[in-house]
Amino acid sequence: MKNKKAKSLIISSIICLIVSLLALSPFFVFAQEGQTEKIEYGRKVISNEGVSISAKVIEHCAWKPDSENDGYKICEAIIYGHNKNHYELTVDKPGDGFTTYFNLDKDAIVKNKNYDYYYSNQYEEYFETILNETCFLDYYNESSRNTCFFDCYKSSRNTCFFDCYKSLRDNKEYEKNCSFEIVRKRFYNWLPLEKDIKDTPTNSDEYFAYKVIFEFPQYEKARYDFSINYKKQDSTEIPILLDPDISACGILSTAGATYTQTDNIIPTTDANCIIIFNCIPV
Repeated sequence: MKNKKAKSLIISSIICLIVSLLALSPFFVFAQEGQTEKIEYGRKVISNEGVSISAKVIEHCAWKPDSENDGYKICEAIIYGHNKNHYELTVDKPGDGFTTYFNLDKDAIVKNKNYDYYYSNQYEEYFETILNETCFLDYYNESSRNTCFFDCYKSSRNTCFFDCYKSLRDNKEYEKNCSFEIVRKRFYNWLPLEKDIKDTPTNSDEYFAYKVIFEFPQYEKARYDFSINYKKQDSTEIPILLDPDISACGILSTAGATYTQTDNIIPTTDANCIIIFNCIPV
C-alpha cells in the first residue's frame, strides 16, 4: 500500500461506510518453541499447555479531533486470556512488576513514557458478525454488482464511491450470504493496576483481560510484546509471548468533529486504514 498523502481530511458528519472483512478459516504462523500460534477472526492467538492469550493482530489507536489534537493518538491494547486449568500466574522478573509484561518497541516516544494498566475478570458475552472475505470478494467482483464502482472511475462526483458502498451495504444481500456469528467477551469493571505490583489481584481466573492505555505519536506504527508466565501444580512454568502490531492508521470516533490529516501515513497492510465509529446513519 502506498503512503497516504498528507491532506486535509475533514469529517463534520461521520458516516458509516467501513466494512471489516475477516477470513473464514484461521491460519497458522510462526510461534516460539512450546507455543502454538494462529490468526483467528482478526486476532492473534497464542496457546501453551492449556493457557491461551489473544489480541487484535493490528491495533488501531484513536486519533484526536482537531480541537484536542496535540500530535498524539490514544492507544488501548486489550489482551484476552483463557486459563482453563486455573494455573497460577507468575511474572518473568519477580519484583519488577507489571512493566515486565508489556513492552513497546518504541517506548522512548510514548507521551511522558506513561502507561495505565488495568485488569478484569468480569465480562458479558455478545455476538459479533464476521464476513467471509473470500465470499464477499466473489460477490463484489461479479460484473453485475461491480458496475457502480466501474462507473465511478468515469465520474467526477466526489460522492460516487460512497454512494456505491452505501448501496452495497443497504441491500444486505452480501451480508446474508457471506456472514456468520461468533461469541466474544466484553470485559468491564476494569481494576487499575499499580505499575510495580508483582501479580494481578486474582491470579487463576479462567477468563480475564488486561488493558494498557498510552499516548503515541499520531502517524507512527509500532509493535508490542506481552510476555507472561503461568505455573502448573508441579511448579513447571508455562511461558507465553504475544507480539501484535500497532497501526499508523487510526480510528475516528468523535461524532460531528473535524479531523485533519497533516502528514503521510507510513505504508501499512491494514485492510481498513481509517476506521469510523459513532456514525451518523445515512
